[in-house]
Amino acid sequence: MTEDHRRRVRVPIDKNVTLLSDDGNPKAAHLTDISSSGAAVEFNLSKGDSPFQFDLGQHVDLEPDDMSALSGEVVRVYDKGVAVNFDLDEINEDQLISEIMSVQNNIPLKDE
Repeated sequence: MTEDHRRRVRVPIDKNVTLLSDDGNPKAAHLTDISSSGAAVEFNLSKGDSPFQFDLGQHVDLEPDDMSALSGEVVRVYDKGVAVNFDLDEINEDQLISEIMSVQNNIPLKDE
């Protein structure tokens, strides 16, 4: 594919995250890219571990280190992880953009 038709620009990120799904078991994972509309989440699997099973449309909660918690739905499943689409209102989207910029520029957010 030569063109990317994403609604928002994705940026690389290096963040540990806990993924919570309806099975009740937290899963250690890693954010590899993020935008204000979604993220790629790869699982921390040891050699020989079975990948986790997710369904398209499945609701998940993400708890990234040093960032606000996020909720969304699985929109793609691949061998190393999942792509999650966020459902954010304008205020929460602006907050996430601020957090992404803070992480990318290594600048702590001011408490409001």
